[in-house]
Amino acid sequence: MDSKKIIFKFLKYLVPYWKQELITLIAIIITNIALLASPYILKIIIDDVLISKNYEALISILLVLLGLNVLRITMSFFSDYYYTWVNNHVMLDIRKDLFSHLIQLPMAFYYETSSSDIVYRINNEVNKIQSILTGSILRFLRSFILIIGITISLSLLNFKLFLIGISMLPLLYFNARYFHSRILKLTESVRKDESKLLEHFMDKFSHVKLIKIFNNYGYEIEKLTLKINKLISTNLKFQLLSSKAGSFSTFLMSTSPVLILLFGGNDVIKGTMTTGSLIAFIQYQNKLFGPFRDLMSLYTDAIKASVSMRRLFSYFDIKKEVTGTLKLEQNELDRHGISFKNVSFKRGNKFILNELSLKFDLGKSYALVGKSGCGKSTLIDLICGFETTNIGQISIGNKNVLDVSKASLRELISLVNQDGLLFKDTIKHNILYGNLETNKDDFNSAVSVSRINFLDKSLCIEKTSADEYEIVKLSGGQIQKVGIARTILKNPEILILDESTSALDSENEKKIIDNLFKLYIEKTLIIVSHRLSTIKSVDEIICMDNGQIVEVGSFNSLLQKQGFFYTLFSEQINHNI
Repeated sequence: MDSKKIIFKFLKYLVPYWKQELITLIAIIITNIALLASPYILKIIIDDVLISKNYEALISILLVLLGLNVLRITMSFFSDYYYTWVNNHVMLDIRKDLFSHLIQLPMAFYYETSSSDIVYRINNEVNKIQSILTGSILRFLRSFILIIGITISLSLLNFKLFLIGISMLPLLYFNARYFHSRILKLTESVRKDESKLLEHFMDKFSHVKLIKIFNNYGYEIEKLTLKINKLISTNLKFQLLSSKAGSFSTFLMSTSPVLILLFGGNDVIKGTMTTGSLIAFIQYQNKLFGPFRDLMSLYTDAIKASVSMRRLFSYFDIKKEVTGTLKLEQNELDRHGISFKNVSFKRGNKFILNELSLKFDLGKSYALVGKSGCGKSTLIDLICGFETTNIGQISIGNKNVLDVSKASLRELISLVNQDGLLFKDTIKHNILYGNLETNKDDFNSAVSVSRINFLDKSLCIEKTSADEYEIVKLSGGQIQKVGIARTILKNPEILILDESTSALDSENEKKIIDNLFKLYIEKTLIIVSHRLSTIKSVDEIICMDNGQIVEVGSFNSLLQKQGFFYTLFSEQINHNI
């Protein structure tokens, strides 16, 4: 993404707050006018008041100077306050837009992008932009307006000395140009190293049991030390380069007062310039150093901000999940169900599904079985709209799934995964996520059907957070029960259980499955499981191998056939016999 696009993307967030920005700008202008008046007032005191020995005039001028200082401090307060207000609201808007965009991206994005990189960008990169913007733009406005004001004052006081004073500007410009690309490259390297370090931490903390069981504490510390040392090295290179750029700029600016004293002092000696004018000129010149140093510092900060913005806004260029526009009606699903006709799905150069054809009717229960990697999860992703394919056709109701809106599709479908997919929140709120507007009776019914017996029996949706229990205290089986209860609250027409009872004991699993069969007698139930006991009661078992359907039939018919299904479950069948 080029710089113009980055600026455009950022500027649109400033537009809604133009009133506060205008107040900030006015306050900055008044502050700088008050600041710029001081040297000229000093000139008047030296050249006129002191020479004329007018004490009353001196008192009056000093009172004006005091009033200007009070005005400057007051306006500075307003500019700081309103700028910080705008800055924080802009950052909030960016985070909201980015989060909204990210959760609407296709699942392929999340398969290819590490969660640590996403978290780093939405948190750290925004923080970096905010930390720069919190003071940098305000400093830039103040410095820029101050430089304009000082430039006008200097040119009016003595145009010849003004030209001498700005003779260093071309060298300052070439200095900035020389270091720009090098600083930009190092900044990008720092960002990447920081993102990789966060990814390293997330990976290690999520696998801390593995570290402990193999006693690899020393090894992990060594790996971390190498990564941190690499980051330190890059940071030091960046700081060294920034210091070089800043030091040379400071040297160039420091030569300007020497030239002013050389030529201006000569004019005072000759009598062509007053002492007050020279002192005022030098004061203005000295006031120019701070803004110029700020601008050179801000130049480096701007490079940092551009890198963060580029990394942040690159996510906005990723297209959202492709969705159709048609709404799926309930009666269409009743009549036609879900059908796959010669559907293939390819990831990279490998076919996961190959010319697959099958149908799921409403009111029937199905089991998907097969070895790991045979395509079951991909098939489920296609049903849920997490993946799409143009090879073959998937119809839901009497419509092509590509033409149906994802929101309409997912209103009718729900999925319970093996890992439970719970948020870091309370049990109650995780269950209520299935239906945020549910009532007490439906909530307690879902809890009962999923056999959640680890909650206070008096728990209902009106209870306070202190009685809701944190999910961190749950076992794997309890987490799966919460996931099932959440889905029951949604009350979907098609319920998919993807190994969602694998962590339960056989007794709890059987009772929950029996409850679901009763509850979904007029709806579609699709179960993915490697347990024979879980799939015995379904209407139809679909056997998959290498992305294709190899056998379909009832439990008894597949047993009698003694084909793929019998071989797949032979150990469990013999154990049951």
